[in-house]
Amino acid sequence: MGEIHLAVRFTCSSLLNMMHMYSQPLLPKMHYIYPLTISQLESLWHQATQIVSMRLSRAEPPLRKEIVEYMLDVGSHKWSMRRSKANLSRIMGVFGGFIAIGKWFGQICYWKNPITTVLIHILFLILVLYPELILPTIFLYMFLIGVWYYRWRPKNPPHMDTRLSCADNAHPDELDEEFDTFPTSRHPDIIRMRYDRLRSFFRKDSNSRR
Repeated sequence: MGEIHLAVRFTCSSLLNMMHMYSQPLLPKMHYIYPLTISQLESLWHQATQIVSMRLSRAEPPLRKEIVEYMLDVGSHKWSMRRSKANLSRIMGVFGGFIAIGKWFGQICYWKNPITTVLIHILFLILVLYPELILPTIFLYMFLIGVWYYRWRPKNPPHMDTRLSCADNAHPDELDEEFDTFPTSRHPDIIRMRYDRLRSFFRKDSNSRR
């Protein structure tokens, strides 16, 4: 088994026509007057996936239905506990650096670590007396931070990082929920248990932020 990488290049002959096409609504006007229901959209998504998978299965090399569904990102509109945890961890990873800087600055202001506070004040005085050292100091810090975190660089490609997608520690019921049909085909007790787990998860998350 190998990997297939597809490259698609979009070109336009007229920039004006392209901007005109982007200004038009994505769907026909009748859709906004009488929008389709969720069940109808689900049926259309399923039919489009079937058509594409049937055509690509006759291509060379043939592609299986699972690969086509992964490429078309089927099920991205459905709720997934694993995907929600992954998105939340990514958002916290983006803002985690700013939060850490804010906490570090607060520790300096309140003299939690006197040695660090004195060193920061000395550095501040040096930068005030010699402003030409501001940019070299910033670049030096960025280089040192990059060298420090080089040890924890990802060893695998991003699409194969199971830790990034929270697939390494996903609960079996979360995976069953992700592959469930819409509307659900599970017992109401299982659905009630999933809602209870969802409430407990957000309750723990809200308490941890406080």
